[in-house]
Amino acid sequence: MSDKDVLEEAHDLKYGDRKNLYGDAVENHERIAKIFNAITERNLSAYEVALMHVATKLVRTKANPNYRDSYVDGAAYLSIANDCIDRAKNKETFAKVRQILANSAQTKT
Repeated sequence: MSDKDVLEEAHDLKYGDRKNLYGDAVENHERIAKIFNAITERNLSAYEVALMHVATKLVRTKANPNYRDSYVDGAAYLSIANDCIDRAKNKETFAKVRQILANSAQTKT
């Protein structure tokens, strides 16, 4: 199993079958975070949920280091964690721009 094969398979899962079955991965992790938060009374983010999935896969590789699925899924979850951060940054940037525009409109009136 080459690293390229693992990464390509993770990409195919994230953008293929799993996306078709479950929808957008970041939105799915946001929903999972809401459920986790309701259960734990915490305020976890979608990013943190993705990292918990990575942790699960790491534990599984320790139990069975030859099981390919754990590496593929772990790579996919790391990619989802990255997407969560990117999407959060975009939301923050968009919110800042909206605030600047709102402030600019207020000063003109």
